[in-house]
Order: sequence, then structure tokens, then C-alpha cells
Amino acid sequence: MRKVVSMLLLLALVLGLGAPVMAQEANPSVVWPKNTAGVEGIRFRDIKPELTSKWYMFVPVDLRIQGEREFRLLASNARAIGKVVVLVEGDEVTLRYEVDAQNANINSEFFTFFPDLASISEVNPEGLADQAHAFGEALSIKEDLSGKTGQLLYVLLNLDYRPNGDGVQGFSPRGQDYQERASYLVWFLDASKLREAQAEE
Repeated sequence: MRKVVSMLLLLALVLGLGAPVMAQEANPSVVWPKNTAGVEGIRFRDIKPELTSKWYMFVPVDLRIQGEREFRLLASNARAIGKVVVLVEGDEVTLRYEVDAQNANINSEFFTFFPDLASISEVNPEGLADQAHAFGEALSIKEDLSGKTGQLLYVLLNLDYRPNGDGVQGFSPRGQDYQERASYLVWFLDASKLREAQAEE
């Protein structure tokens, strides 16, 4: 076995490939501490790069649509660990999240709604403390969101979790499924802005 490994190393060096990477089994006990998680959507940095260089996302939502809608909960820009649920009942909207990743520990949680892109000047939860809402508590669309049914949802959790543990799925921002969803959301965002402009004319 040693001779085989040595020959592989020598061949790689001769060809200029460097040392070959040996396949390793993912360790389910490894914990990623103090990572971030948020709702799957459009990355702020792709729309307003001056806001952040991080992977944080927001998703446009139409609060005229009654009932429940689910969005994937992503962690570390590399894993899908659960879902974010938006419930609209009449004038009220309630948010909750469900973490499928076993043994995850939530250190902090935050969410807010932005009425439009122009209103976003900060994505750090500490700087948005006065705009934070509580999960599980109903908000009045008319009173708390100024009656605007087209909103941009921003969720950010800080958590410790096992990236290779039960209840965790792989995610890549380069994956075709995400690219297609993100493209649709950008289209939806642009279409919403057009409808608003036409309504104001």
C-alpha cells in the first residue's frame, strides 16, 4: 500500500499536479460554531454590494396571498437545515422557522421586513434593532408594515450545528436549482417595482 501511495505522489509531482486528494468520510460529530443561517433568496451583495460582502439573503414576499408559504433555511451558504414559514391570515402575518438539523443550538435570532431596496442601508442586526420583530408573534400589515403588502423578508440566525449531521442537506449557490430560483426572485422583484410604479401614476 505504501508503494502505491508513493508512486501516486511521485506521479502527481512529475505531472505538476501536487499531492492527490484522498477521499475522506464526512465526520457527523464535527460542529460549526457561531455560524449564520437565513432564508433562501437573493444575496444582498448581488443587488447592493455596498451593504455587505457576506452571503446574507432576503426574499421578496407578497403579503396579499393568504395562507402558508415555506422557504428553505440555509446555513453557512453551504447547507440547507430547515425552513422559514410565512403565515398570512387576513391583516396579520406571522413568521416561524423550523430547524431540521439535529442538536443545533440557536444563539440569536432576528428578522425584519423592508418595504423596498431603497430603504435598506444596513444588514447588521445590531444596527437594525429598532426594526426587529419577534418570531411567532402576529404583525398587522396595516399597522406594523404601513399597509404595504410587497415586502422584503430578511432572516438571520446565529447558531452552532453539525454540517454533516442528521437533518442537513448540501447547498451550493452555484447549483442550477438555486440559480433558477434566484433568477425568478430577481424577476419577481423587478415586476413588483414596475407594478408599484404603474399604481402611482
